[in-house]
Amino acid sequence: MIVNSIEDLPERKSLTLLVLPASLAWDENGGAQDAIQERVKAISVRCGGKDRLYRSTLLFLVGTARVLSKLRQAHRERAALEGVRAAYWDHFDVEQQEDPKRRLDAERRAGLEVLGPAYAVALRVRGQENTRTNPWLRPRKR
Repeated sequence: MIVNSIEDLPERKSLTLLVLPASLAWDENGGAQDAIQERVKAISVRCGGKDRLYRSTLLFLVGTARVLSKLRQAHRERAALEGVRAAYWDHFDVEQQEDPKRRLDAERRAGLEVLGPAYAVALRVRGQENTRTNPWLRPRKR
């Protein structure tokens, strides 16, 4: 489940994997981790206007900043090639169409290869009794 706002997630009894947006990227050097932890805590503690009962059923997947930048670059290159293809495809002869097609396929594969390692940090908030003292487990890397 991809979450863009705190109100998006209803109460659930079953284990739920939430993918945080790329704007909340985990910085391996320690930057921006507080914002991510606050967002995770806000989603874990509240469900609309009431307290969330099943806090320990939420598992959060966070992208790393370094790999997400590679993913963005791969998507930019792919979008540029698709733009060239859309604008000039009719002007190319058959031999000239092969190069953009080959490069576009290579960029699609590169984007898929980067997507897996991009989201390598998993977070969760411990059960109800621990949210005030020490709510964070150490992030786990795949």
